[in-house]
Amino acid sequence: MLNKSCDTGNHPQGDQSREGLPSISIWIFVLGLITVLLVPIIRVWTQVDTYIHPWRPELAASLFLSSFLVWAIFSREFKTFVGRISLPEFQTILLPLGGFLLCGSISILWAGSEMSVLHHSGVWVCYILFYVFARYFTDPTRGTSDFVILGIAIFLWLICLPPVIEYYSQLAIGQSPELGARYSKYTELANTAVPLVAAWYFRLSGKKAFFAIVTLVLMSFFSVSTKSRSGIILFQIGILCSGVAAFAFSSLRTYRKKALILVGTILLVTLFSNVALFVFAVAVPVIERVQDPLMGDSNRLRVLFLHVSKEMFAHRPLAGVGADNFGQEYTRFQALLAAKDPRYPDLQLTEDRMPERAHNEFAQIGAELGIVGLTVFAIFLVGIAFWGIRCLLQRDATIYQVTAFIGIGVFLLSSCVTSYSFRTLQNGFMFFLVLAVAVGHSIRPDELAQVAESKPARWYKISLALGLIGCAMLATLSVVRVIAVKEIIEAGTQPDIASSEVLFAKAEATDPENATIQAVIGRSLVLNNQPNDAIPHLRQTIELGRALTADYSYLATAQILAGQKCEAIATLEEGLRVYPLSVFLHTRVGALQNECGFPEESEAHFKRASEIDPAQAQTWRYFAESGGRIASEKAYQLNLPVVMDLKPNSAIYAMKDDRELRFPGEKLVLPQ
Repeated sequence: MLNKSCDTGNHPQGDQSREGLPSISIWIFVLGLITVLLVPIIRVWTQVDTYIHPWRPELAASLFLSSFLVWAIFSREFKTFVGRISLPEFQTILLPLGGFLLCGSISILWAGSEMSVLHHSGVWVCYILFYVFARYFTDPTRGTSDFVILGIAIFLWLICLPPVIEYYSQLAIGQSPELGARYSKYTELANTAVPLVAAWYFRLSGKKAFFAIVTLVLMSFFSVSTKSRSGIILFQIGILCSGVAAFAFSSLRTYRKKALILVGTILLVTLFSNVALFVFAVAVPVIERVQDPLMGDSNRLRVLFLHVSKEMFAHRPLAGVGADNFGQEYTRFQALLAAKDPRYPDLQLTEDRMPERAHNEFAQIGAELGIVGLTVFAIFLVGIAFWGIRCLLQRDATIYQVTAFIGIGVFLLSSCVTSYSFRTLQNGFMFFLVLAVAVGHSIRPDELAQVAESKPARWYKISLALGLIGCAMLATLSVVRVIAVKEIIEAGTQPDIASSEVLFAKAEATDPENATIQAVIGRSLVLNNQPNDAIPHLRQTIELGRALTADYSYLATAQILAGQKCEAIATLEEGLRVYPLSVFLHTRVGALQNECGFPEESEAHFKRASEIDPAQAQTWRYFAESGGRIASEKAYQLNLPVVMDLKPNSAIYAMKDDRELRFPGEKLVLPQ
């Protein structure tokens, strides 16, 4: 039985078991939502990943929403619901969302990557559509909120159970669990749902309540198993705030006993599990992760990304660099940051990794869409605050209403430190689901009464058509990028370079903005002794935003093999403008300058490399001047870092390929 006392609020509960299409539609909605949320973790076509923007959730969401748009054409009930959307909701939520979508879409006029803008637009079309459908299926007058949250609970079991089992079973046998790292992208999503699941528990009784509280206990273990510091903290915030809400709102006093049970249970479980880990486990992964030097790098990367975001904003303050263009434009603006302070210690952190996102949603919006985009998004947040303040002032606030706003707060807090937020579609879906519950339970009866007899808006069919176009665009974009990657993969299996080149050309024509495709083509050509053909592809790799130190090295190798040593030196020095603290690039250009008869310039680079890291600089110099075998011998004799311990790792292979192409005698030939 549901405990409805003090929680019906202003809304009559509808019938959850209506006959016909509505009951089928709610089932399909929940199953479709679970599918979209699960897709990123399903290990299908693991080798097919697209450049910067994922494709799995986008394709699933496009198909999911397209099917409901077709359904909406024939559903009178949904049409009536849309026509009854209140003016406050339209002004504070839908209008700002439309403005933000328009703002991002217009940036295609000046953005470097047009496909990224189209991706951004398609994703935000999906967000708006999903919000409207979520409002319909969680509207309190329908009485289906509990069913939707049951679906969310089932989804949470599916994502929480595998890493939790692996985490504690691996610790029990003294091994280090790894699965949680793959699931860590779900901590933000799960923590956003925590308050709603807590509200669900408050409303239930008997076995259903037991299932709900066990779900929350499992989620507490999940936050630990992912080893996410922010995830653990935000889970505790969500639980604590949900418990406090029962005491802060007089309308929720019926739930105070359950609130105490929930908070007490989570605290006890957390205490006992931590004690057990300290007593029985050889090492506690969460503690190890905090103490891991790589975590210091993670924190420093966040600061570096913030500084680069500021550079983008400073140079294009009004309209930004273009929606979803942060990753493609990153290298150019790190170079500007480096020009201001070439000794900034964290500039080398991106030598071996592609900065796809800013790890701060608000900083990335400012960098990509400037003052205009930030202002429109701020209006959207003010609209949410309007409903939140109304909730605080409301005497008969419902438990779903209050906890939904807590979930929104958890998500927005996470957006300050995570690289996911609205950038991963499944996380955005959870945010807009929670927002739909919050707003739906905040609408007053008098607002509904004002529009109860109004006719659906004339633009209803136009809106559905635009929604279908947006979904089709995102689905097409996803499919196109997947086809291009598959063509590149197939090219690597061809028996000869001529057959590979045919597939290379198809992949490039299919997705011309994919820098990884350009890198694969360029490297393949240079390794097959076609440097002149490789050069434009390797140059395009850098222009499209994939500009690791290894990418500059491969381009320089191609230029050397093509007889363009001066151009190769210029390429490596271009890389140093982005990575002025790269020991690899300093030694690489130093060795090349020495070959070309510029000893003074060469020694200056070797000296700078030694100032940055003397041990790494010595091994890199031996490698660049004499090859991998000599470098390995010298490293052993002089107690220097061995070749495979050089940084960045990808540059090791770039240097190896350079030496073996230019000096074939260094290539290791295995006996037949």
